[in-house]
Amino acid sequence: MVSSELLPEIKPEEQPPTNNPNNKEKTDDTVTSDTLPKTGESSSIPYYITGIAAVIIGLFFRRKGNKTS
Repeated sequence: MVSSELLPEIKPEEQPPTNNPNNKEKTDDTVTSDTLPKTGESSSIPYYITGIAAVIIGLFFRRKGNKTS
């Protein structure tokens, strides 16, 4: 059996605030549905343009390769 003299005393860590409705603490950082933060989502149009350009270039090289054979 391990003696309690050999083990260091462990203090519990403070828990970060949660959005739990049962939490009795009141915080000033309440977020409502009217003030949601921006997630940084960007437009996907450049990816579509790049994909279409890659398909067109691939078709161009495929036709050029078929003509030389």
